[in-house]
Amino acid sequence: MAMMLTCLSAAIAFGAIGGCAATHSGTNTNASTKTGSAADVLVNVELSQGYALLHDLLNRNREVTKLLIIKSPSKPLTARVKQIAADSAAGADWIKTMAADEPAVSLESQGLPPAELEARAGMESDAGGKLLFASGQTLDRRLIIEQLSATRYAVQLGKAVNSLDDDKLRSEKLGLTCDAFEAHADALFTLLEQVGAAE
Repeated sequence: MAMMLTCLSAAIAFGAIGGCAATHSGTNTNASTKTGSAADVLVNVELSQGYALLHDLLNRNREVTKLLIIKSPSKPLTARVKQIAADSAAGADWIKTMAADEPAVSLESQGLPPAELEARAGMESDAGGKLLFASGQTLDRRLIIEQLSATRYAVQLGKAVNSLDDDKLRSEKLGLTCDAFEAHADALFTLLEQVGAAE
């Protein structure tokens, strides 16, 4: 049972407000430093915290397919979850690679206070526990609602980060990421309507 809960906790990526259970706190300052091979460089803290939040969100949601090892949602929902996980993995990998090459971006701090971290972790645990004991249409409904919250949060967070980033190439990539998750959210809403109609 403990192993099943661990899998679910890793798989259900989102706590409060449908976001990730963030793992790093930090302070809101205007500048920091990032140690490079040559010298310390100025870091855009607000932009970095935005990317750190988005990276954590996507990196956790790439694991949502672990839920499918122990639970069996409907075939359409299973397929959608796999697509969301794939897009999450691609987005998380891109952010990690970008941050490694971009002196102004650091993923070390998300700038969240301890109370927010604790609240998100509690919400994640609660969602995982409810999914663990759900089945049939109840499982589908709960999983859809969780992923709807996650994908909509990804869209809004991506847009917020994009508004802080003046790099054209990164802006275009973020725009594509937002579009992909907006499409996922629309598809999930349709699935939720279908679950309701079947009852």
